[in-house]
Amino acid sequence: MKRYYFHSIISIIALAMVFTLSGFALAESENADLNDITITETPNGIIVSVNGTLFEQIEKISWNGADVTKTVQKAIKDGDIMLFKEKDGFTITFLEAQKIGFEGDGMLEMETNYGDFISSFIPFTSLTTTSVETMSSSGVKAASSCSWLTFNKPTGNKVIQKYACYNCNPKAPNKYHTGVDYSYTTTSSGKTSSDHNAYVVAKGTVYKIEKKSSSDHGMGNNVIIEHTMSDCSKRYSTYSHLDSINSSLYLGKPVSGGDKVGVMGGSGYGSSTYYPKHLHFEMKTCGTSGTCNSYKGTCSSGCWGYTPYHPDNYGYKDPNRYGSLY
Repeated sequence: MKRYYFHSIISIIALAMVFTLSGFALAESENADLNDITITETPNGIIVSVNGTLFEQIEKISWNGADVTKTVQKAIKDGDIMLFKEKDGFTITFLEAQKIGFEGDGMLEMETNYGDFISSFIPFTSLTTTSVETMSSSGVKAASSCSWLTFNKPTGNKVIQKYACYNCNPKAPNKYHTGVDYSYTTTSSGKTSSDHNAYVVAKGTVYKIEKKSSSDHGMGNNVIIEHTMSDCSKRYSTYSHLDSINSSLYLGKPVSGGDKVGVMGGSGYGSSTYYPKHLHFEMKTCGTSGTCNSYKGTCSSGCWGYTPYHPDNYGYKDPNRYGSLY
């Protein structure tokens, strides 16, 4: 992982950006007359972090002099750019730079509604995103010794809570949802569901089978499937709160997309009825029922189901990055 540091003094207080459907909204911060920008290069994207800022309104986004405000807004909405509000600033992660037309090195510039600018050089030339992060059910097989996977939904039932939904659960205030919740009772078309099973989303291997217990951290009966991606990296799908687990499953068993994992339920904390019945489904980079790592000192002992910062920071992945899973 490479890091690039830029330090620019601006004439008045610096800015940070929080995306809303109506535009880019910014909120105020005190004692910020410096704009510290850190560029972090990772295999999965370029991360731009701005700290020590004052939130106002950003009017225009430019890339090498060209206005890309609408492009950036759409990319954030589509998930190709992740934009997070931080305590003293904001973080932008460019997941699919080439997809949105940002090829080669260049200058990203943000103009405020009163004429000031925040700008930084972005080294996209060395960015090496992998095909696994952009796969779809109709994609072309990647050039790799590992095979391409097609991902499908774990159930045909209605989505009742999406990935990274913020402050959506009154029992988990000011936190982000780490997965996708599917209804037990209603299909995606709004009809009464007669199929309460959860299904394997893609070819893989049974990695863990966890039975409900007082120490299950609320995940209840839980199954984790390991998937080998087209670049030979690993991803893990998890199926939680199950009422029962398919008795034919065992550790190391090869499974195919569409195989039955179990029956949806409301298990958690050792109880079979702790929650209303539903399926909690996750995609992540580790084979655990909780977070893969800590972030900014949070979840150092693990978090389950909800995180204080965006779940991408803890090793979770938006399931829709692997196909239309919700």
